[in-house]
Amino acid sequence: WAYFYAYISIAVVVLMNLVTAIIVNTALEHAVQDKEVQQAYEDERKARLVKQLKAMFIRLDEDNSGQVSRDELQNIAPSDISILQDATSMRDPMEVFNALNVDGEDALNITEFCDGIWKLATSKAAIEVQRMEKQVQLMFGRVKQIESSQRSTNETIQHVLQSNMRLQDSVSSIERLLSTMQPAGAPAPDPSARPPRSVADAAVQTSAEASLEPPAPRPGEAEALA
Repeated sequence: WAYFYAYISIAVVVLMNLVTAIIVNTALEHAVQDKEVQQAYEDERKARLVKQLKAMFIRLDEDNSGQVSRDELQNIAPSDISILQDATSMRDPMEVFNALNVDGEDALNITEFCDGIWKLATSKAAIEVQRMEKQVQLMFGRVKQIESSQRSTNETIQHVLQSNMRLQDSVSSIERLLSTMQPAGAPAPDPSARPPRSVADAAVQTSAEASLEPPAPRPGEAEALA
């Protein structure tokens, strides 16, 4: 009987574990399905809201510049105010604009307008916290640009220094070559001495000096002057 009771006890424990595993697996499957359904609902909601926001952006962009300014947003229609209020829980359109205008340009393109309002609609953080996050991201991007520019400048400086060193080596090589071509026993050239003139330079200078000398008087002019 002891073995029989032990067998029954083990069988009951195994059966309970099996039932528990089935229940947990079923709950996980339902959770995954619920998550997929929630994601599909969020995607559908985003698509519907973005479609409304794009149409609103076109209505607000009075000058067709591709951007909505603060002044243009002040002329928003009451129906569009209702859409913004339902999406962001903000009654004042200027409050929405200030939350989206992170770079301080007082203008929003269609991507900043639509994506920004969607983030305001879905985020649980406060508006000021979201604004600070956007400012930090913008500053981080600018720091990256500065680092890239500085890296490019350093590479240019290194390239210039290397070119200067190669130029100095070339000049040294030319000087050594000229020193080997100098005849033995010839005096070293004086750096302060003027370089030898070519035949063309001598001819030009002779012609210039001749043009500066006064012309010789003719024989008749000499006798008249006497």
